[in-house]
Amino acid sequence: MPDQGTAVVRAGELALAAGGRLVAGLPDVELGDISIDSRRIRPGDVFLAIRGNRLDGHDFIAEAVGRGAAGVIVSDAAAAPVTGARGVAPATIVVEDTTDALQSIARDVRRRSGAKVVAITGSVGKTTTKELTAAFIGTRHD
Repeated sequence: MPDQGTAVVRAGELALAAGGRLVAGLPDVELGDISIDSRRIRPGDVFLAIRGNRLDGHDFIAEAVGRGAAGVIVSDAAAAPVTGARGVAPATIVVEDTTDALQSIARDVRRRSGAKVVAITGSVGKTTTKELTAAFIGTRHD
């Protein structure tokens, strides 16, 4: 169970949003925040193993599970942990590409939130425009 104050998603919903398949764990298991940094994992969180130019997140799965990760998202099923904290295997979602999965999850979260999106483009004045826009949007209009 994730810590209070963290986002909660069910493993089956997360697998669907990630475009992957749940190969271990139950679909209704509640999971917390998602992190690509094993050092930031808290009990109940999900570790998403990203392959980078220098490091492969799959090499840090054991550390993340040791810190209490209740779920992992991997592109290499062989790297998935068999057991986790308290001898229970974490919810394991296998995807083709974890970077693509992270983008898909982010799209799903934004879509579900119903938040408005403001895009500021151009080659000059973006920072000033961004700050003015944020100040305007952040002001309550009665």
